[in-house]
Amino acid sequence: MPLTETTMINLLERYAERHARAADVVTAVTSCVCTVLGARISTSESSPPPALWPAWILVVSGAAVLACRSHPRATLAVTAAAAAVLTALGYLPSPLLLAPVMTALYWLAALTDSRTTALYGSATMAVLVATSLAAAPLGDDFILRTVGTVLWLLLPVSLGGRSRFRRAYLESVKGPRRPRRTHP
Repeated sequence: MPLTETTMINLLERYAERHARAADVVTAVTSCVCTVLGARISTSESSPPPALWPAWILVVSGAAVLACRSHPRATLAVTAAAAAVLTALGYLPSPLLLAPVMTALYWLAALTDSRTTALYGSATMAVLVATSLAAAPLGDDFILRTVGTVLWLLLPVSLGGRSRFRRAYLESVKGPRRPRRTHP
């Protein structure tokens, strides 16, 4: 079945393009909610950190997601720093806790070149894995804190790169608009 202009993905993309600010607000609110939920997650081997107040640091950084389209590097720096603080305090770097960072990585990959994305993405992954391992007892959730964190952060990088390539392809295929010929 060929993809047409009426597929759900295309409808959502067109809505997000036409109402960019509304889409950004929904994304920011969703990442803030995910962060609060992610702060309560732990595994059977580790107990959740006793206080929930540090999670509000990342919730505030989730609001920085509103600036993703205009300042992707700065947004990534703010959200990654907040996530690093939380993982250094012993929080498990789950996808819910990493939601603002994942959103910032997606927009960085979608709006900048692949070299910038690779540099910022690998630095973010290294910092988050290092702070997560430094705070955890030896052997505690090692795979989740290393491989899990890297894989969760590679997902938005690959999706953002795909979005960038797709947008470039569509622009090259469309070319300049030509008026339609009408037959007399």
